Amino acid sequence: MKKLALMVMALTVLTAASAMASTSQGTEFQSIYDRVMGWVTGLPAIIFGLAVGILGGIRAFQSGQYFWMFGGLIVAAFIFVMPSIMTGLGGATF
Repeated sequence: MKKLALMVMALTVLTAASAMASTSQGTEFQSIYDRVMGWVTGLPAIIFGLAVGILGGIRAFQSGQYFWMFGGLIVAAFIFVMPSIMTGLGGATF
């Protein structure tokens, strides 16, 4: 057991040194962030948000259970609020 703990500690120490040698300036996820923000703020998000709201209303009308409409509206509202959430989570790196 001590031998395993010693090997894990040695592996951790060896990999920690290479983790601190980052030279990317914090922009490694910028292209993904730009693409997702384009989707969320563009026409795909509007279409998806409206579709989820309408489908929730149709499902609520069919089943007589209003939580489907409420769930559709919550998901649609989340889609429209997502850009500000992503910007807030990004902080200074985006």
